Amino acid sequence: MVSKRKLCFLQYTSAISASMTSLGLASAVAWSSPALPYFHTQSNFTKTEIYWIVPLLSVGCALGFLLNPLIINRLGRKKSLLLYSVPQLLSWLLLIFSKNNIIIIYLGRILAGIGYGAGACALTFYLSEIGNRENRGIFMVLFKLTMSIGSFLTVLIGAYCSHNTLNIFLLMLPITFLVTFIFMPDSTYFLSQNQETEIRIDFLNGKNDFSKLEKLIQPNLKIQALEESEKRIETNLKTSDAWEQVETNLKNADNCKQMETNLKNKTEEHDENTSGLKKLFTIPSNRRALLITIACAAQNVFSGYGITKYFAQNILTYDESLLPAKDAVFLLAAISILSSASSTFTIEKFKRRTLLLTLGCLASFSIGIVGVFFYLKTNMNIKNFDWLPLVGLVIFDFSLTNGNYNIYLIYQGELFPSDVKSVGITFTKVTLMFFTFTASIVYQLLNDIFDISMIFGIFATFCLFQTFVIYKIAPETKGKSLDEIQQLLRSKTRN
Repeated sequence: MVSKRKLCFLQYTSAISASMTSLGLASAVAWSSPALPYFHTQSNFTKTEIYWIVPLLSVGCALGFLLNPLIINRLGRKKSLLLYSVPQLLSWLLLIFSKNNIIIIYLGRILAGIGYGAGACALTFYLSEIGNRENRGIFMVLFKLTMSIGSFLTVLIGAYCSHNTLNIFLLMLPITFLVTFIFMPDSTYFLSQNQETEIRIDFLNGKNDFSKLEKLIQPNLKIQALEESEKRIETNLKTSDAWEQVETNLKNADNCKQMETNLKNKTEEHDENTSGLKKLFTIPSNRRALLITIACAAQNVFSGYGITKYFAQNILTYDESLLPAKDAVFLLAAISILSSASSTFTIEKFKRRTLLLTLGCLASFSIGIVGVFFYLKTNMNIKNFDWLPLVGLVIFDFSLTNGNYNIYLIYQGELFPSDVKSVGITFTKVTLMFFTFTASIVYQLLNDIFDISMIFGIFATFCLFQTFVIYKIAPETKGKSLDEIQQLLRSKTRN
């Protein structure tokens, strides 16, 4: 077993390198904020053509989510992440050479969605598997932190550089990922190390689970038996009946190999009969895990969390605003990084359900205040409160970043058992993309029909409603092992 310090170093360097994928995903999402005004003013695209630029990323992400289960268990986490960087590279190349051809832009957005959608799924697996009970939450929060950094860099470069310069910079992200992540270990290495560490900790704390100890000891006994067998063969070779002994050992090895093949065939047959999708919907604890993660996804989308990032520059463009829209979006993205950075500490300091309730209510209040501002602005002079939308969006972003959004990411890694984790995460993320696609289309349509204040009122109402729904059905997972979390889901308790 490697030293704890070396293992910790490998965990963090691997997590940071892998999270270049989530940084790229956020860049693809935030790209629309500076790109949409550019297309409105610097291209001949119709309004309807521009409408589809945003939701096509969600379509590609959904395809990527569906593609991931077909690949990740065959290639493994690391090779899958490396493979998914190929469509990411192609997407930025298409946008660089599109020359304002709308079809090529559409294709680039779909490819970006496929690459980053599948990559986000694989990254969730990788981060949840390389971490242990002490740092698993931090690694999942790193997903959101790097997304905030990606949004910030995209908004910054989009505000002060040309559109093509922005695309060239974003091309460098998957290239950097490839150059660094290729040297990192796969998650299977960390799984074995973390399992042994957690079993030892449990025994030191008096939690004597002998079934876990057996899992730890058996591989070591096998290794020891093989070493002893090698020594006996080496000794026997020095005797007259050496070759007879070798033949006996080879026969034993063949028998073991045949037993292993039979066991593998039976396992595959069993897996085919009880597929992950069937287990996801027929086992009550898995259904509960799925319901919780989908409820979190719904709150993230229909509370306006994604919409305020897609259309941030348009939302903050109004008469007598505190700052020019580009500067306001830049400030919002910068503060989002601080929010994500603070969440790496709060997520392991406070209980998950406490964060969900308190910050969910705060998010609902802050986005509601923004709606009230736009409503009053159409009826009276409120020049002294022109700072309110920016401040309200900052508080809203802080609340959901430290609350529901981070916990949504953590729950994907914690709530699903290993036999349904792939299909569970995929189903959750496809549902999220369906929600996002619907919300991005409906928002643009409603914005043409109704005043924006009504839309923000809908966001606030849904955010508050979902906060109490999730608080009611979600278990408290902080400080608990994956086995303990499954026991909570089966017992339908929350603590």
